[in-house]
Amino acid sequence: MTNTEINTTLENILNDVTADGTRLVTRAVLISKAITAGLEEKHTYRILKPSARSTIRGYYDAIIMGNILNPTTSMKIENLEVVSTGEDSKVEEEPIKMDIESSEKSSGTYDYDAIPYTEEDIAEELSLMGTYL
Repeated sequence: MTNTEINTTLENILNDVTADGTRLVTRAVLISKAITAGLEEKHTYRILKPSARSTIRGYYDAIIMGNILNPTTSMKIENLEVVSTGEDSKVEEEPIKMDIESSEKSSGTYDYDAIPYTEEDIAEELSLMGTYL
């Protein structure tokens, strides 16, 4: 197949995928349709670029892939819907407020402080490593 035939086949596949009004397509669907149309998997790599990735994980934008395929003319697909699965929404995190009792404040020991080590602890660690002072 020539490059022109491959490009027109890929453009037809993109038009078929977006015919139902969706703009996003997974890589597996695109590759399976290309194989069904007589192309090899490697032919789809020319449009499966990182710039065509959608904000939704695992999906590619058909319009951007069409523009990659044919940069002089942009694809005209009307009445498209972007289906959001909610994965791209951000969750605002609030800081956790810790209540420290007054007895802990006065002693200087908090829950997140390290336990002070003793000479016995040091000797035990050195013996485990096979080192002695």
